[in-house]
Amino acid sequence: DAIRRVAHRYLRDPKEVKIKSATTTVSTIRQRFLQIAGPHKLDALTRILEVEDEFDAAIVFVRTKTATVELAEKLEARGYAAACLNGDMTQQLRERVIEQLKNKTLDIVVATDVAARGIDVPRVSHVINYDIPYDTEAYVHRIGRTGRAGRAGNAILFVAPREIRMLRTIERATRQPIAPLTLPSRADVTNKRVNDFKEKVAEVLNAEGLDFFANIVSQIAEEQNIGAEEVAAALAMMAQEGKPLQIGGEDPPPARQAPAF
Repeated sequence: DAIRRVAHRYLRDPKEVKIKSATTTVSTIRQRFLQIAGPHKLDALTRILEVEDEFDAAIVFVRTKTATVELAEKLEARGYAAACLNGDMTQQLRERVIEQLKNKTLDIVVATDVAARGIDVPRVSHVINYDIPYDTEAYVHRIGRTGRAGRAGNAILFVAPREIRMLRTIERATRQPIAPLTLPSRADVTNKRVNDFKEKVAEVLNAEGLDFFANIVSQIAEEQNIGAEEVAAALAMMAQEGKPLQIGGEDPPPARQAPAF
């Protein structure tokens, strides 16, 4: 409206051209949003990546080239196979990142809108809008990186309290409601890690060659005058040193309820 007022004030007999909007999103993409403040975004992202069902690979969208590098480095530091993708990279480097995503060397690519155009990697199960896009067209292009060729996909949008209006604009443009997402708690993440740990132990229990290690456990129990369960507990603690089964810190404060417009 502001631009229209300026045009009618300063232009002589201006004409207005409208393009019919065909902006829709694929019905196979499950769309959700998380209302979260900026300082808590990284923790929220890592919790979601751990707890989400059917997670295979993700493209995480940010606004700037610098942010792609910073976020990719932070995810790598937390043990994720992540890399950045931005316009400052050569075509050869960009192609290498996409190839690594395809062959499962990478699981997460942090990208800008321009750098991610045209990416078609079937294993991308999630698109995460770490930074909300500036316009609805960008949102549609972003989430179109998942749910390809009739496959199911997931799109998650991080929304700061001051960005709620943009969320409602996206809903109107796509003609689809975006459901709220509850941030996984520390207990949720701990339970997921414990269940994954149990599954790995169960797989090893069905493997061959355990007799040698069972003998070592018996020797330790006898030498330390303790039970086999205590030895197993010590071994479990050693096994989780790289990624503790229990996460520390505090849960972010609950976000204010998104108002309806």
